[in-house]
Amino acid sequence: MELGNLANVTSVYDRILGIPTQLYSHHFQRFREHVQGNLPKHFLSLDEFIRLRRELAVVNGHSGEEVPPGDDIPPGTEDLTDPAKLVTEIENMRHKVVESRQEVFNHNEHEVSKRWAFEEAIKRPYFHVKPLEKAQLNNWKEYLDFEIENGTPERVVVLFERCLIACALYEDFWIKGMAGLPPDLTTAFANYVASLRPTLQKLILMVR
Repeated sequence: MELGNLANVTSVYDRILGIPTQLYSHHFQRFREHVQGNLPKHFLSLDEFIRLRRELAVVNGHSGEEVPPGDDIPPGTEDLTDPAKLVTEIENMRHKVVESRQEVFNHNEHEVSKRWAFEEAIKRPYFHVKPLEKAQLNNWKEYLDFEIENGTPERVVVLFERCLIACALYEDFWIKGMAGLPPDLTTAFANYVASLRPTLQKLILMVR
């Protein structure tokens, strides 16, 4: 993967690490591998990298603002000149990055426990032309009702997006998506539906 894309990968992980699904633990493990296998200046945004560098400088008795460019603490993404300090900074940054996401993971783990019965009941999360069993449809409906009542708007949208992959041929779920979302997210959902229209037309032709 190109180095320029690694920060985007981190951004994607930051989103999915807060989504309660069956694979929540797997996602966190893959994120840790992503952090350990790459340099912080490559997988972090510029703002987060500089912020962590300054925080570590304070912990180590330095001050990022007081040290002039080219000294121990560079102002941007330039490497430290001392190899030993560079290795220490990299490892400390990796630790802080994982530590900050650990809090998100712990919260998400608690949220997953509330939804585990729904997640475990999903047997076909992908699209297929064969009809879904009634138990599967009921599970999706009950899961959506639960998320609408208890989840954040962002989680509701993500669950609807997942549901509409498996339940693409069931118009009740499309209508439920428009009716169940808060007003500020209805337009975004409508745009999402519109983007799927060509694919849906092909699917309809497949089942006729």
